[in-house]
Amino acid sequence: MTISFESHDDPDVDSVWAWFEFQIALVGESRASVLRRISSGAEASQALQAHEARFIGFTRSEVEQFFDARRGQLELLTMFEILATTEAVLRI
Repeated sequence: MTISFESHDDPDVDSVWAWFEFQIALVGESRASVLRRISSGAEASQALQAHEARFIGFTRSEVEQFFDARRGQLELLTMFEILATTEAVLRI
């Protein structure tokens, strides 16, 4: 079996950054949605989407800590992706 190390697409740091900005926006929207529903009371818990149900019973501070941690992980993933993409560009 032969493994090809040739790139499948042209490596592009700009596309990695565009992906990061899109993901950050999604995380921000989810954070705002959950915080809005928490502050509006118990009746809002019925309107939660499936992925938001995990936050039932969380305090505002716990929700903020959760989303801050997700943002940090996303920043690390993006940093590694940019590093790998830059290395690919240099190798090509």
